[in-house]
Amino acid sequence: MGIVSTTAPVLAELPELLVAGSMLEAVTAFGRRVQVRVESVDGAGVDVACPDGALVPGMPVTVRVATGGGVAFVQLGVERIESTGAWAHARLRASAVLSVDGERRFSRCRYAGTVWLGGRRAGAAEGEVVDLSAVGIRFRTASRLDPDDELELALEVPGQQPIAMRAQILRMRPMDDGRSEVAAEVTALESDDWARLERLLAS
Repeated sequence: MGIVSTTAPVLAELPELLVAGSMLEAVTAFGRRVQVRVESVDGAGVDVACPDGALVPGMPVTVRVATGGGVAFVQLGVERIESTGAWAHARLRASAVLSVDGERRFSRCRYAGTVWLGGRRAGAAEGEVVDLSAVGIRFRTASRLDPDDELELALEVPGQQPIAMRAQILRMRPMDDGRSEVAAEVTALESDDWARLERLLAS
């Protein structure tokens, strides 16, 4: 199972997940990918270096980190930032961590439902979900997509609000009916939606 931890448990996990000197890819709430270098990690947050202008105070970002037993998603918020020219130094505070063990990471569940491409808004294209995992989704759609596209998705959940997520296309396969089958990797979710996805997979 994936485990979502918040506040104090998050801060205790940070030194094990984020290593000083390592380069990470952070995904902003707008889907932009930003390369950051971890400078230091302590009991209150993380100091990183990033390209100037890439992050702004108050911006939420998600970092995906490989662990010995699987993968972890760390949600952070930009507390402050100081420009030093081409690079800036930012202070990030973690708000949630989702740890997914290796077995759960690759376990797929069949799912009969709809996913909206572009979020749940009027006129959004639809896809037919084939299966889900804790960190991925496979669906079929008639929409024209490109490999490596990053998508804003809204997953249908009966009787509830859709689960919003961002996902990166990994591969596409043309089908005889003119649609494409798309496999995508989840890159960012809100902590509440992480918990909802876990409950959905466990049901």
